[in-house]
Amino acid sequence: MPDWFTESFRAEFDRQAAAIGRFNLAIFGKTGTGKSTLINAVFGTEVAKTGIGEPVTQGSHLYVDRRGTLGIFDTRGLEIGRDDGALIRELKDVIKGLRKKPLSEQIHCAWYCVRGMDRRFEEAEAKFIRALAELDIPVLLVLTQVPRRDNQFHPDAVSLAHHIESLHLPILGGRPFMTYAMRDQFSGQPPYGLSELVHATFQAVPEAVQAALVAAQRVDLDAKARAAQGFIGATVTASAAAAASPIPFSDAALLVPLQLAMMARIAQLYGMGVDKAGIAAVASTAVAGALPTVTIEFKKFGVELAFVPTVLSRGVINLRVEPSVSELDFTNAVTIAGTVIPALSRRDARTTVELRDGQSFAIAGLLQTRNRQDVSQVPWIGSVPVLGALFRSSSYQQQETDLVIIVTPRLVAPAAPGQTLASPLDSRMPANDVDFFLNGQMEVRKRYNDYVSSGGAIKGPYGHMIGPDVRTSVPVSDQPVVKTLN
Repeated sequence: MPDWFTESFRAEFDRQAAAIGRFNLAIFGKTGTGKSTLINAVFGTEVAKTGIGEPVTQGSHLYVDRRGTLGIFDTRGLEIGRDDGALIRELKDVIKGLRKKPLSEQIHCAWYCVRGMDRRFEEAEAKFIRALAELDIPVLLVLTQVPRRDNQFHPDAVSLAHHIESLHLPILGGRPFMTYAMRDQFSGQPPYGLSELVHATFQAVPEAVQAALVAAQRVDLDAKARAAQGFIGATVTASAAAAASPIPFSDAALLVPLQLAMMARIAQLYGMGVDKAGIAAVASTAVAGALPTVTIEFKKFGVELAFVPTVLSRGVINLRVEPSVSELDFTNAVTIAGTVIPALSRRDARTTVELRDGQSFAIAGLLQTRNRQDVSQVPWIGSVPVLGALFRSSSYQQQETDLVIIVTPRLVAPAAPGQTLASPLDSRMPANDVDFFLNGQMEVRKRYNDYVSSGGAIKGPYGHMIGPDVRTSVPVSDQPVVKTLN
């Protein structure tokens, strides 16, 4: 792969990282509340075990660990409930200094962790949470390691949650979030509550850093997919505009940077590294996607009917019917690379009815009216009353569509043994030259059929014979007589 392509993708990867920014989370709580386990479960990396980061300021007890789109603020050396005063004073100084920096350097949200089975919540913890709220930091209170069985939380955790709610603390939602971060190998307790915690965090953080939170978290994959699809849609729109622009050089010069930006953003959202193999795969996809290609996929349209009949007692017919009527809609068509692709207007119905033989039931109906008016005129002059009609062209089109779906089931009796069945082809035959050229007929009735229907002497079956051989069951006197008819 050319070096320029590798360098271009790496540069675009860095630009997308800068555009996404960083989500900074402050996590507080007493020792042993499971803060590290919670962080590792939500953000998918051993943040707490691989390093404690660096102090925010010289001699500070507040540390920050920055990893791409994620920043974790934590305390070292101070314990809530013992050093509250010093921790709050230091936190106020840090927050005041961070407010002067770009948004990607500030603290956007705080999680305060309490072990759900401790059965106590001290006044010092409530005071610390109120201090965080006074600094305009959204706070989510998280109860960690809460056992759950049959969708029922442990009673001790429920009692603790009710006690915290009664304090009316300035926390998001006014209640704690019950969580269990990692699966317990001994009891088999599965993790839960992480998605709800992430969704609540989305609501609390500024909109400018939500993309960074999407990229950093590993719990809500649907959020990553929605963000990727949104960026893909914007890239497709920009690519279509670039391809349609009358620029006197190759479209690839415009499309390749758009494709690189799209793949770099997707790589950032899903936390993909920029190793050589990853760049090769992404770059080859970008080059292939930059070439304008049109893929045609045929869709069924028209009138379609699917039904399953069931004959019940006393001649009642249970009928599950699914009719659909679809048509091409060129008013909503799109044009891609010179190819007009029409839309498909489809109307469906699905129901189950019970009717007797010959009864009818209208299961669906649609009345549709479309009005279209077009006015083309010479500017200014066309708006002049009376005289402007000479410089104005108007057209009006009205289209009405009525659709009614009526179900009428019929019971068909089977043929008796030995009974012959005739097809529509038994009474028709291709026209000869005289009938075709002189009379203009493409097919004519069979003269044999005309002779028999007029009361001729021939008796017995004729035409295509379907079923058992009936010649053995016909009396000798009633055997068919073969005659040549002119």
